[in-house]
Amino acid sequence: TSKWITPNSIKLNKPTIAAINGYALGGGLELALGCDIRIMAASAKVGLPEVKLGALPGGGGTQWLPRLIGYGDAMMMMLSGEPIDATEALRLRLVQKVVADDDLLIEALKLANAIAENGKTAVRLTKEVALLGLNAPLADALWLEEIYFARNRVDAADEIKERLEAFQNAKKK
Repeated sequence: TSKWITPNSIKLNKPTIAAINGYALGGGLELALGCDIRIMAASAKVGLPEVKLGALPGGGGTQWLPRLIGYGDAMMMMLSGEPIDATEALRLRLVQKVVADDDLLIEALKLANAIAENGKTAVRLTKEVALLGLNAPLADALWLEEIYFARNRVDAADEIKERLEAFQNAKKK
């Protein structure tokens, strides 16, 4: 396991979705950074303002943020301590989607339900192999993907068969 992958990200083998509303500053943003997917309300703001208090982010912010948005943009956020709005968060790819405030939980639950309808083993192994390969050289990560692909074919053989049959039956209708 890479030293840069948090113990929680590996141990938590279920997908995580952060629904960011209001102000997610400091620990609130750091909690969201540890999630797989982030959806943000249009009026929300995020930031790591700890430097304004003479402190530094301590919940993973100094490590997750640069990996997600790049070093320069992360340093600008962390060293200025200024929050950013949803439009900027989306532009930086800090969040994957911005929605109307009233639709935040609806959209997050809709995505969660769509994920939950997929193959359980495939979802779990996809998250696991993506995290394990994240900091590996590409050739090693692709080799790891081959191993996980074969593992999924074995672990989920019955589910794959059932889903293929259901797909074929749906096509016939």
